[in-house]
Amino acid sequence: MGTDVLVKWQINEVPCKSDRFRVQLLNYEYEQFAETQAKDTSTVLFNNTSPEGIYHVRIRWDVYSTIRDLDTYAVGLENVNNVWHRPTLELYASKTSIRLSWEAVNEQIDFYTVIILENETVIKIVHIDPHTTDMELNETNPCTMYEFSVGAKSNVSNKFYDLGHITYNGSMPTVPHVTDLGKARVRVRWTTNPYCIPDLIHVHFREPANIGVMKIVPGTDETMVITGIKQCIQYAIQLGFSYTTGKEDLSEPVYMSFLSDGILQNSPKLSFEQNGSLLVQWLLQPGCVVNHTVVTVETNDLPAKEYKVIGDQPLARLDDLEQCAFHTVYVTTQYENGYVERTNSSEIHSFTKEIGLAKIKTYIVDDGLSAHWESTQNCQALGYRIDLVNPMMGHTTTYLTDGTKYRVPIGECVKSCQLLVSAISVHTMAPVTTLIHVRPERVPTQPPPPLVRRDGAALFVWWTQPNLDFTIQSHKLFMNDSKKKLTIFEVKKPRGSILLNSIEENVVYSLSLRAINEHGESKPSLTVQYKWDD
Repeated sequence: MGTDVLVKWQINEVPCKSDRFRVQLLNYEYEQFAETQAKDTSTVLFNNTSPEGIYHVRIRWDVYSTIRDLDTYAVGLENVNNVWHRPTLELYASKTSIRLSWEAVNEQIDFYTVIILENETVIKIVHIDPHTTDMELNETNPCTMYEFSVGAKSNVSNKFYDLGHITYNGSMPTVPHVTDLGKARVRVRWTTNPYCIPDLIHVHFREPANIGVMKIVPGTDETMVITGIKQCIQYAIQLGFSYTTGKEDLSEPVYMSFLSDGILQNSPKLSFEQNGSLLVQWLLQPGCVVNHTVVTVETNDLPAKEYKVIGDQPLARLDDLEQCAFHTVYVTTQYENGYVERTNSSEIHSFTKEIGLAKIKTYIVDDGLSAHWESTQNCQALGYRIDLVNPMMGHTTTYLTDGTKYRVPIGECVKSCQLLVSAISVHTMAPVTTLIHVRPERVPTQPPPPLVRRDGAALFVWWTQPNLDFTIQSHKLFMNDSKKKLTIFEVKKPRGSILLNSIEENVVYSLSLRAINEHGESKPSLTVQYKWDD
């Protein structure tokens, strides 16, 4: 937009994620133009780019991961180097043996080490010639779980290279693959070990209140469709392989909630209302009870703002968003059953394309006109021009400002002048107000001086309005003492007096009066002085 470039990215749902990104903006020759760091946000904004320029974007991030169980069995493997790419490990099993192979290490090594575990217990540690990249474990039980940790030692660099960890599951079932078919139906798929076929297969389909167990006879297509699935309930799905020995092995569970077709991963609908508020609307899962909802807004490269929505009404009005900015919005809903759903993000910007008319307020006081107008909300406006036209003198005086208020001297406006405010942008200038007629004679005339008398420990001040000006709305009384302290009192009509307390002795008070109407203030009256004497 203009000279700004917004960069937004999205990370897929993967186990390894980063919360810190390095974003580079490169020119056409792939030379760095700008760089910034992004943390806990997926949006950055670059300024001062060329509208005619061609740019490339490069995003980098670091991923930190922990591999389960490697440290548990890597006894004596000091100086492990985890920076380089691990080679691929492969297993080839039969009824009585397992062959393990791996890719050769591109380093000068002295030997490979293989740690073998049976049912999570170390049974053998083997050192292998550096030119050999496989080994075979004989007399194995096809229904027993075996694990292999492979490493390579280099005496030259004094490093131990961790090649990884691989498992032969034996009788343990793998994690089932579950697909939501819609219309309250799901498909469950699995695989079996051809050398350890279970006698009976169970699909455990558990919900918080009940336990559903479905029996499957081996020899089928290793798949089944389950119907009657409830919405908004988190199920735990497991495979159970049973054998004639009475043992049943359970897979790791899969936790899933099944929702209506086409509702999951919807994007919120965004629109600006006439008062400038951002209206955010989203869809809820039918039949699900909402606990609470959070609307998250990322604005340019600023920290994200979160707005908590109470109740189940799927909309929110946001009033405090920055103007002239890009906004990325997504909604996170937590249901009473614990299920959390996050929508895809939607984007909107608060840039206005046209310069329209705005409201303006004017006020005349002491030969000056104070003008205050609404902002155009046009982000390409550089400032404002104020034109004061004096028809009697036949000339125009121009003033420039970057704010939305300005005080214009109108001493030369004997009867009337005309005021026009325009917004200045890069390519054009357009009026933001209609032509305002400024008539100094419409402010009240100079009032007579106030009258003062002592009333006990106070001063009673009153005044008269001999010309019967019905436009007057109030009066301002200015009290200045000899200690140079100024106090202003405003008295609304129809009152024409005020009682002043806390009057000090031997202090001279100067009092003057101004009359006020909707056009401005009159000139101050003549000053009356009063001194408190006992």
